[in-house]
Amino acid sequence: MQHPSIAACIFSVLFVVTASAIGNGNAKYDAFYDGFIGLSTAITQVIGKDNGTDHLLFNQTLDHFNNSNTKTWEQHYVINTAYYVTGGPAILFLTAQHSSPSELIKDGKYGVVKYAKHLNASLFMLEHRYFGSSQPFTSLTKENLKYLTTRQAIEDVATFIPFANEKHGLGRKTKWIIIGGSYAG
Repeated sequence: MQHPSIAACIFSVLFVVTASAIGNGNAKYDAFYDGFIGLSTAITQVIGKDNGTDHLLFNQTLDHFNNSNTKTWEQHYVINTAYYVTGGPAILFLTAQHSSPSELIKDGKYGVVKYAKHLNASLFMLEHRYFGSSQPFTSLTKENLKYLTTRQAIEDVATFIPFANEKHGLGRKTKWIIIGGSYAG
């Protein structure tokens, strides 16, 4: 019997565990909805600290399915450890087709922050490839777009989790809760 890959497990979790942090009908988030290749100046200018959150970059694999292609690109992520207690879980919020406004994981009115407080969890927000400031390429040629697939995006998550466990001292046995809204949910 063949065991499912971590990507298949993550894909399943993405469909089962969903939440929408933006689903309040709040028009102020329209400015953050940059859409495809919408480089967000709000995000690209604040890589660093932002009132309780850290904006960081992760060298992500460009092609998870071709071992001879060793190219990487910088994927933007945001972390908030204000509610984390050692041994607590990590919550990963996937932003889908827009940039990563950090207030979604620091403002206590959003469900994902309430979950983190209740669970003593660290919060991560991973920006989707080709959206916001997470651009593998500067131009959208057909050749460059071949890496914009659901399978690549799922593998981005599968690659990010072990990195985050090590980089942020969470440990290999940390439980991860993956949520998102829209396409990512």
